[in-house]
Amino acid sequence: MPRKPLLEAPSKTAAGKTIGRPRKEPPEGAAELIKASAADGFSVVGIAMLMGCNKECLNRWMNEHPDLKQAFEFGREQERQALHNKLYRYATEGTGRDSIIAAIFLLKARHSYKEGADVGESNARVQIDIRLPGALPPTQYAEVIENE
Repeated sequence: MPRKPLLEAPSKTAAGKTIGRPRKEPPEGAAELIKASAADGFSVVGIAMLMGCNKECLNRWMNEHPDLKQAFEFGREQERQALHNKLYRYATEGTGRDSIIAAIFLLKARHSYKEGADVGESNARVQIDIRLPGALPPTQYAEVIENE
């Protein structure tokens, strides 16, 4: 007898009673909590802990409820924007060594800057071909050595 998939709804008896534990559903206000937590830098595991479930359960909720997945993505985007803006401000308005480091990081991350590469030729590569003659028969090799 084949096994039922784990994500299938609980089985029912002939009398219509549900067998097994009911599935856990997202709590009220889950989308707001997910968005705020993701914006604060929480990982999927951290958000799951806040919601009283494990990461597999949270991932299932996000797959079954597109609004929860969208809330997570919006929260992550808010976090990215805040971090990028802070780093950008520091790079453009800051002073000293740390502002230079921030500027270099932004150049590398956003504009594929590579240290030491020419600005116009970032993909230029040098190719060297070395062509050696084929092996000489032992008699000819001995002659070459004797003549040197």
